Amino acid sequence: MMNGLVPYRDLFEQKGPLLYFIHGIAWLISRQSFIGVYCFEIISMTVFLFYSYRIMRLYASRSILVLIPFLGLFSCTTNAFYAGDSAEEFCLSFLTMSIWIILNNLRKGSELTMKNSLLIGVFSGCIFLIKFSLLGMYLGWYSTYLIHCIKNKRIGNLAKTTVCIGIGVILVVIPFTIYFAYNHAVTDWIAVYIGNNVFNYSVVEGNNGFLNNLLQGVYNFIKHNEIIYYLCLTGLILMLFGMKGSDRINTGVMLLSEFVLVYIGGRHLFYYSVIMDAFALFGLIFFYRLFIADLFKKQSNSRCVYSFTISLF
Repeated sequence: MMNGLVPYRDLFEQKGPLLYFIHGIAWLISRQSFIGVYCFEIISMTVFLFYSYRIMRLYASRSILVLIPFLGLFSCTTNAFYAGDSAEEFCLSFLTMSIWIILNNLRKGSELTMKNSLLIGVFSGCIFLIKFSLLGMYLGWYSTYLIHCIKNKRIGNLAKTTVCIGIGVILVVIPFTIYFAYNHAVTDWIAVYIGNNVFNYSVVEGNNGFLNNLLQGVYNFIKHNEIIYYLCLTGLILMLFGMKGSDRINTGVMLLSEFVLVYIGGRHLFYYSVIMDAFALFGLIFFYRLFIADLFKKQSNSRCVYSFTISLF
């Protein structure tokens, strides 16, 4: 891209254009190594861990900060992460920011503001432009939100939120549309990125093809990302028994819908489960409540929490 070639028209790869743009900027930083990519990885992982902490704070005290280094450790040392630089890794930050916005509003019992709806649109638009099969969380959440608004006759709120999300997506997509239109490659973009991924990349065989794909996905999840898998599983237990109704339903649906969209297509590459790291934090909340929370209840000074965390780093 940085030398005038146009993705999809001159080069064939089925990932999204924002991922190419990120690597283009990384190439400008360091043309003979992956140092530029590493810089973006640091930014993405930092945002992921920061918003994971903010989500965990919705359900625990500040002392849960001691588990954030472990979340980073588990995320970066699994077989699924391998050498890093996957589309899933760069989507983690956008996904986690969106989850925090959604759950923070649920905890407050308030409707999404126009600003938050716009941000969800921007974040989901970024994921769409990196790898749209990672949008399952948004589809699951919007389905529950749609049912909630219809059930409670809040059609106005539904319309406002939907429009703001749509505007957010459009704001992200427009620059790339202009780029491809200028290079007479919009048709190539749609044909390769959308058409090829939807109609040629998926593998569904037999009457139980979709179910078999999901079961195989569970197997591969455990095989390549075992610790994260069990954290997600214990997180589901937390949702069933330790959360309020709206939190429990929305979080469970978001987790499951993300997993389904990732694996239902029948492809099970080792790095696919990296995106599920965004839900591992709920397993850590479960662990914190069982084993750690009581250790800090009598601590009036929170400096011990930060010193302990620093020592872990």
